[in-house]
Amino acid sequence: MPKRRKIWVTLISLSAILLCALIVLLVVTPQLINLETVKQEVKRLYARDLGGTIEYQRLKMAFLPRPHVVISDVRFTVPENVKGTIDSLKI
Repeated sequence: MPKRRKIWVTLISLSAILLCALIVLLVVTPQLINLETVKQEVKRLYARDLGGTIEYQRLKMAFLPRPHVVISDVRFTVPENVKGTIDSLKI
């Protein structure tokens, strides 16, 4: 096989592998974001930054057509200031 053809085959193979890895990442990442450890970290950061509490049912992340996050059934409090609920929040 000529040297030029080997280079093209190698480049196309590497591109295909990277594309497959990207597709797997796009599919798996939204599933990982709803893990209990992620929920606990979101709650901890909210409490640290605002001094309140937050509870939510689901956190959905999507990359297409534009990257965005949808948080469903949110209940939050900031002591002595604010208490509320949100059905759906899209960021």
